[in-house]
Amino acid sequence: MRDQRRMLVWEEDGLESSVALISTVGISFVVNGKVDGAAIGDSQTQVMAGVLGPFLLPQAKRAIVVGMGTGSSAGWLAKGPAIERVDVVELEPAILHVARVCAPVNAGVMDNPKIHTAINDARGGAPDDARQPTTSSCPSRRTPTARASPASTPRSFTAPPPRA
Repeated sequence: MRDQRRMLVWEEDGLESSVALISTVGISFVVNGKVDGAAIGDSQTQVMAGVLGPFLLPQAKRAIVVGMGTGSSAGWLAKGPAIERVDVVELEPAILHVARVCAPVNAGVMDNPKIHTAINDARGGAPDDARQPTTSSCPSRRTPTARASPASTPRSFTAPPPRA
């Protein structure tokens, strides 16, 4: 138990969840007692989720990310050459601290002027509520109690139908 306490870097009881940062091999964040993402260990998946949208839709200027997590998906998505704005919808305000701590691996997501964050359930929409050509959900194992639904947790990018 004492070893586990030494790994604890930060903790906060948020509005929707208890959130913590632990240091094992790099920084991982814990939501309601369960590791939900790692800045280094999950970086391949998180970065790919961010760069995939601009790769598939190079003309896309706007995007939305459901869930901030470590911020890697949103941060790397904002690096897309044509991307002008990325809206991030996050349910738990305490997760924003996680993204700040993970700045070295998320392309400075919290200080990027292209990134616009809303604290809201994803069903509530983006801050500007404009239709986004690309949608991503940060890779996650989290299912908020009584909040999860297919509408609130999209898992893939959306693209226009193929031309006939």
